Amino acid sequence: MTTTNGTENKRLSEVLTAEISATVNQGGLKHVEPPAEKVILPSSEDIAKERTEQAIKAGIENFDSSALKSVSTEEKVILPSKEDIEAEKAVQGGEQ
Repeated sequence: MTTTNGTENKRLSEVLTAEISATVNQGGLKHVEPPAEKVILPSSEDIAKERTEQAIKAGIENFDSSALKSVSTEEKVILPSKEDIEAEKAVQGGEQ
């Protein structure tokens, strides 16, 4: 990998500037018209869809959480019966 020092960078910059100036002065660049802007209006379906989305968002934002009931969750731990343990041991013993 080669590196350039400051004088080489300055020389390259001057060469590139000269080449660009020569191209512009010789008429090497063409005039380009900017593209015309196209304004696409939304369809009636798009407007209706946006209105329903806004209504849904407004319903979520204005939701009254005080109307909800509080719920307590009870976790139940069910242990396997003696028969279940013996059946599992029999299955595991048969696989070995």
